[in-house]
Amino acid sequence: MSIIIVSAELGVFVGSFLGLGLWTNLDTGGQIEAVTFESEIVALEFAETWDTQIPDLEFFYVRNGHWRTLIEDGLPIGDMAENEHRAR
Repeated sequence: MSIIIVSAELGVFVGSFLGLGLWTNLDTGGQIEAVTFESEIVALEFAETWDTQIPDLEFFYVRNGHWRTLIEDGLPIGDMAENEHRAR
């Protein structure tokens, strides 16, 4: 199992680009998978490095970060499915 970072407002954390966070409820930046972590401690330590602290962060256990798995777990995927189809 892996851990992902989720915010009720921003969605699932899928990465960063030029210092900006990419989230499923905002902009996925073309990603098809969420960033996964080996433990909640590692995920929390990573989140604590951000310049802006997100107050509503939660950590979820998932099999993997692929958008299909996120759907199965009832998590928001934004445009991740479309990103995969665009990449083909």
